[in-house]
Amino acid sequence: MDSAACLPPHTGPDGPIVVPMTIAAGGRTYADGADLAPDALYGMLARGEVATTAAPPPQAFSDALAQAATRADAALCIAVSRAYSSSLDSARLAADAARADLPDLRVSVLDSGTAAGGQGLVA
Repeated sequence: MDSAACLPPHTGPDGPIVVPMTIAAGGRTYADGADLAPDALYGMLARGEVATTAAPPPQAFSDALAQAATRADAALCIAVSRAYSSSLDSARLAADAARADLPDLRVSVLDSGTAAGGQGLVA
């Protein structure tokens, strides 16, 4: 799933694999949650910085699916709604590639129909 789900960081090593959204702010680009913590982003916004987000590239979902294949024989990718992001399209492209590259992994992609906390509840 993408980081738009806003899952808490304490889900543990066996928890969901989260693919970071891209955040552009302050003239830099960050991977959400990986190299920009929420409190740092909120501080930037409080100082008047403008932030934009972008969907993860298909390769980021492909990497997550390869990681999932080491832990399970099936993966469900729950993406932020297509109404808000192209993340779902990236996930579907990665899933199509995984079906060829990781034939032992069953892959499904789900449009959560929502974003943020709502997406996290679907997860």
